Amino acid sequence: MNQKTRFMIKIVFITIKYLVPVILLPCFLLSKEQQLNCKISDEFENGEITTRKVYENFRLRIFFDTESNWINDISFMEFKKNVKLFNSSTISFKKEKNKINFKLKEFFTEEKDSVNIEYEISYEIKKGLINYRKNYFDFDGNTFFTTTVKGICKEIVNSFYFNRSIYSLSHSSLVSPFNFTLPSSFDSKSSRIQSTNSKLVLFRKLRNSSRLIFSDIFHLIT
Repeated sequence: MNQKTRFMIKIVFITIKYLVPVILLPCFLLSKEQQLNCKISDEFENGEITTRKVYENFRLRIFFDTESNWINDISFMEFKKNVKLFNSSTISFKKEKNKINFKLKEFFTEEKDSVNIEYEISYEIKKGLINYRKNYFDFDGNTFFTTTVKGICKEIVNSFYFNRSIYSLSHSSLVSPFNFTLPSSFDSKSSRIQSTNSKLVLFRKLRNSSRLIFSDIFHLIT
């Protein structure tokens, strides 16, 4: 391998190592999806208060994206990736002032003849109040089981950096190590401060990456 070939390989390596993460990172940061950490206060089964408290020691993670007309305990991207689920479902998303009414119907087949599960979520944006109901149907279209949870949600700051594997109503009981809840004294001012700090950290990381790139290139040509 001659010197020119080695030089080209090193250039490609540097590009992959530094430039690709720098280019992709803003794409993730520009996502409009919010994550909500919800403390559940009431749980019902078939319309009655249940003694089997699923969320007694856990929080409910909700993904909220108005651009995609979406609010659920799985992200819209995960929903789209599940081709079978995506093709056999219908979505209704209505926003009235500060209230969101969301309904997702999951059918048994892509023909959408018979409903399997119906997800109903009402969310008051300012107050953070959530009411999440799931209706289970048999093949004849009769409801045989319902679950409902009610609680209050708070937005997770910098949710991109948090592990998304948390216990949800439609998944196995995986609990995130980051059960992060904003303090009750949290206000818009502190939110802006945290947002500014996170942007400064990002800027410093990008600046350091740029320095490393130019440093490596300098060593290659000298």
